Amino acid sequence: MPNNATSTGTSHRAARRPQPSAGNGGGSPLPTGGKRTIQPMATPDSKQQKKAKKLLMDAHQLNVLQNDLRIVGVYVNSRHLEMLSPAGKDCLYTSVVDKLDPLQCNRTGIAVYQITKLMYNEEENSYEKLVSVYSALNSFGGVTALILQSDGNSVRLYLCTNTSGNSRIAGELLSGNLKGHFPGCEITQLSEPEKNTLLNSCGPKGSFPAGRTVRSLSMIPSRREEELQKDRELSAQGCEKFIDAMNGHKYTLVILSQCVSPDAMDDCREGLENLYTCLSPYAKETVSYGENQSDTVNYSISSNINYSVGRSISRSFGTSHTASISNGRSYNRGSGYGMFNMHFNSGSGTSSSTSSSTGTNQGYSTGESTSEAMGSGDSQGTGSSVGSNSSLTINRDNKAVQNLLSKLEEHIKRINMSQTFGMWNSCCYLITDDVATANMGTSTLAALLAGDSQAAPRAYCNQWDATNVAEREKVLEYLEYLHHPVIDLAILEETTDASGNRTRSVFQKEKVTPAMMISGKEIPTLMALPRKSVPGIVVDSMAEFGRNIPEKWKKKVKHPILFGNVYHMGQEEKTQTFLDLDTFASHTFICGASGSGKSNTTYNLLEKMIENKIPFLIIEPAKGEYKIEFAGLPNVNIFTADESPYRLLQMNPFEFSSGIHIREHLDQVLQVVSACWPLYGAMPGLLKRAFEQVYIDHGWDLEHSERIVEKGSRFPTFQDLVPVLERIIDHSPYSAQTKGDYKGALLNRISSLCNGFEGQIFGCSSGIPDRTLFNENTIVDLSSIGSDETRSLIMGILIIKLRNFRKTASTQPNSKLIHVTVLEEAHNILKRCSQETNVESGNVQGAAVGSLCRCIAEMRSAGEGFLIIDQSPGAVDPTAIKNTAIKIVMRLPAKDDCQEVGASLSLKEKQIRELSRLDVGVAAIFHAGWTDTLLAKMGDIWDQRYRAKAAPVLNKGVFTKVQGAVVQLMYHNLLEGQAKSIYMDVQELLNILCKESSALKPTLPRSKQQEMLDEVQIYLENNQQFIRANSFKDLQRTFLDFVFDFLRLDSVMRIFPLEGVNKKFDLMDTKLTPKETRIVLRWEKDIRSGICRYLYMPEECEPQKAYRWPLNPTDSEYFWMLYGKMLKRYATKMMLRKDGDARYANALDYLNSIKFFQPSAHKGKR
Repeated sequence: MPNNATSTGTSHRAARRPQPSAGNGGGSPLPTGGKRTIQPMATPDSKQQKKAKKLLMDAHQLNVLQNDLRIVGVYVNSRHLEMLSPAGKDCLYTSVVDKLDPLQCNRTGIAVYQITKLMYNEEENSYEKLVSVYSALNSFGGVTALILQSDGNSVRLYLCTNTSGNSRIAGELLSGNLKGHFPGCEITQLSEPEKNTLLNSCGPKGSFPAGRTVRSLSMIPSRREEELQKDRELSAQGCEKFIDAMNGHKYTLVILSQCVSPDAMDDCREGLENLYTCLSPYAKETVSYGENQSDTVNYSISSNINYSVGRSISRSFGTSHTASISNGRSYNRGSGYGMFNMHFNSGSGTSSSTSSSTGTNQGYSTGESTSEAMGSGDSQGTGSSVGSNSSLTINRDNKAVQNLLSKLEEHIKRINMSQTFGMWNSCCYLITDDVATANMGTSTLAALLAGDSQAAPRAYCNQWDATNVAEREKVLEYLEYLHHPVIDLAILEETTDASGNRTRSVFQKEKVTPAMMISGKEIPTLMALPRKSVPGIVVDSMAEFGRNIPEKWKKKVKHPILFGNVYHMGQEEKTQTFLDLDTFASHTFICGASGSGKSNTTYNLLEKMIENKIPFLIIEPAKGEYKIEFAGLPNVNIFTADESPYRLLQMNPFEFSSGIHIREHLDQVLQVVSACWPLYGAMPGLLKRAFEQVYIDHGWDLEHSERIVEKGSRFPTFQDLVPVLERIIDHSPYSAQTKGDYKGALLNRISSLCNGFEGQIFGCSSGIPDRTLFNENTIVDLSSIGSDETRSLIMGILIIKLRNFRKTASTQPNSKLIHVTVLEEAHNILKRCSQETNVESGNVQGAAVGSLCRCIAEMRSAGEGFLIIDQSPGAVDPTAIKNTAIKIVMRLPAKDDCQEVGASLSLKEKQIRELSRLDVGVAAIFHAGWTDTLLAKMGDIWDQRYRAKAAPVLNKGVFTKVQGAVVQLMYHNLLEGQAKSIYMDVQELLNILCKESSALKPTLPRSKQQEMLDEVQIYLENNQQFIRANSFKDLQRTFLDFVFDFLRLDSVMRIFPLEGVNKKFDLMDTKLTPKETRIVLRWEKDIRSGICRYLYMPEECEPQKAYRWPLNPTDSEYFWMLYGKMLKRYATKMMLRKDGDARYANALDYLNSIKFFQPSAHKGKR
């Protein structure tokens, strides 16, 4: 560049030489009055101005300045970036892609990671997190690349690193930072074959369309001020916008970013500062012109007169030019290309320079001097002076230079601000199968990256296509190894001589790349990740939950059980989550939609209980999964409501423990019924009176809670309650219509409990022993019951029986966990009821449910823990949820459910919304003593470890034979007076029939064997007073009732009613008419055929060898004797009914009169 030139204003001052007079020897003539007047000398303005103009730049210097400014403008405005594609004939530049150095054709330093899922935190700035990720890579060095590849249907996203060292360290840095800033993202490293396949798709080798095009996009991305101010979560400049816009097109987008070292940044800043210094004088031009004129008149008589004129003009001009060229070869992995003292790393291994020197210097000098002197010894003077002064200053701004300075200042500012986060040399390369797709892609990308920054006002595109295959192949080779292509760029100068001939010469030559310097704060805009899902990439967001269990809590816990691992932002971590086993005594609430992993979680918690020898009771009203999953657990008791290979559930709501007062139990039963049935008006009162009366009818003293009279069975049943309730309603003071309404509402419900499965469950006076239900591992499956009310009733009865059992067995308060009860589908019994009351009935159901919740809460002190499980927390009474110390919440799709349980977990609004999106097996857990709610994933997938190897099979024929053998043995012992040995004898019998080599095939399931033993034991326990008193007559009477219940023969008797016989009993006349006798004989035949289907006893009670069953059941040893007594017992029960039905008694009298039940009467008959 030429030396600086300045223009300055000029000023001239001159004095006229005086002429000596002839009278005083050439001295000055004396004016009149002793004064002399001297006239001012004329000023040579034109001559001085001409000399001053020589100080300004001439035309040659201005031309040189303009050329220099043009070059500066090219590089400051990055105009050289549009000169990289092959030049046309009319272009004033040439560009040739250098061949890639063989030493750079190496993939050992490349690591490639595919991103299939991204997880964002709505409360964090994902842009700033990307800044941190890329900043970490920048400090490590090398190249970072983002590759977006589309097959037209879906896209694949890759992040790559290319370093000169080991790719493992850089790859782990990339994946570690990405997972750390975006926890929950799914990022996997490609294997070597997968990596090579991807990189080869970016290279020149292979079968590709002939129109394959590479188009580069060079620009400085920036964010838009409007979005920055509004801080939008989803940016209009997001990567997903490009993916959606290019949907259906095949392309590969490669964004390369090579880190710029701190030294290179300093060199670049210094070069820009030098440019700024050189250009700044030309930004503003000042022209100043000044003129000063002065006239002086002096009269002096002096011995000396001096007059002098001095004048001197000098001028100098110098020009110098220097250039250098040196050629050398270096095999370093990096080298530098630069301009204006700015250096850029490009990864090349060559360098060259040219040097020349030219100098010119000129000088010119002129001088002139004149002097005269006269002297006199006497002096007197008078003087006067007149002067004038004028000046003119003109300022002129060079806008082009000022714009350049402004851009230089912006670049310098960007470099200064990038000292912390680093800078990158970045460029986008789009590889497509045709030119149109390439143009569309780069235009879309340029529009998305454009922002409000002044550093680079436009984007620059270069294209290498089929018109110059050699250049395109060289560019693809660079991209294959993740390097920016290096291009020899020569800027030409065109001159025209006097004859009009044009010649071109190289004015500036540089090695450049398409990359531009991007700051660390700008790089996330260029290498952005999708903010919402696109085909092939899942994008999600999550709210953060707690991640640690308080250390103070850990130290206090004595019996921790492992639940699983902490789940953070969609990803399972290594931090383990523990629960306190003893805290389960304070109850646990588990909720979640179907398929959310609720059952798997419960199974694993039960496994922890088994490991710690904590027995459990599972009450399952639906699905029936527990009896399948735990059927193989040793010594587990499984009770069902239907006829199945498992034991039949039998319970009597009126039965209570010896340590419980009858009135307390009565109130509890009424609460359960009120919670299950909608009661209104006087219904609760009528039921209570009926409950009291039915106990009284069975000999119970309600005040002292003692049975003082042996009337009927020990405890009443629902079958006994029906006539009592009907009688109480009939005697109530209400109107006939009201009585009818009450009968329809109450009697129908109670009568329904005396039939079907419900009749089998509630029909016995004594149910399954409490110790079996509540001290052993037990499963109660109610899935076969269709009525919600009945299921709720059974669940409620089991709860109060459990409460009473724990109350009587507990020895000390606040005991540790000793038993766990699982309430599946808890809303059946702990349903959410309206809090509204009315004058007529109050809120009976709500009060009853609240009482049951308090009952559950009270059992905590007895060591009884409840697992309250339901799909919808909104369907469960809030008190039941509130009284739990552990809450495990899985996916809840309903908003109301999320809000309901979120409040109990003290969750924020975003965390509450997250509950509807939890993955399978992931739960939000809050434990008493924790400060935060944690997300955790159950560690173990249930492996069905307790499933039975083979499902149990119940053969009805074998079951009937074993039942008949047991009945026969018990009857035999009673006849022989051996009641005390009945239980042991039955055990031995079952061993013979079911376990030894002579066992019946197929073998009777163990659960059915145990069911028989339990029923026998219940019979013996309920008749201990008769056994101790050796009252075998009473034992035989109660035994007949046992047989009806044991064989479930009531339904058979109802199938064959006795019609056509006199219902009245007449002691004076018991004879039947011939018609009635025919009816009785026909009825007996039918009833015998029905009973023989279930009463199938062996031929002999004590056989010599193996047990054998006759072809005809009536041929067994005790059939006719037992058969006759059974019918007689049934007839007696019918006589004791309210209507006193004597038909069966009259029929039995007739049959006995003809000695029908003696075995000898039937010998030889079939």
